[in-house]
Amino acid sequence: MIEMCVVNASPLIFLSRAGHLELLLASAEHVRVPQPVADELRARGANDVTANELNSRRWLKITEPPPILLESCSGG
Repeated sequence: MIEMCVVNASPLIFLSRAGHLELLLASAEHVRVPQPVADELRARGANDVTANELNSRRWLKITEPPPILLESCSGG
């Protein structure tokens, strides 16, 4: 098992709708959700199953995305 994985909205939406969000724990000890992804999911509203799961599952840790290294992107 890997120590940590970072997930985007798609697997969170799919697994929460299917009632199997805990399957993420089968692949990693710690599951991280970047803050922009969490914001996107919460914008779906209080009645959305994924937004509710995100707010209730303590093992889903919301983290700030790392800074982008512009120098490496520009070839410098």
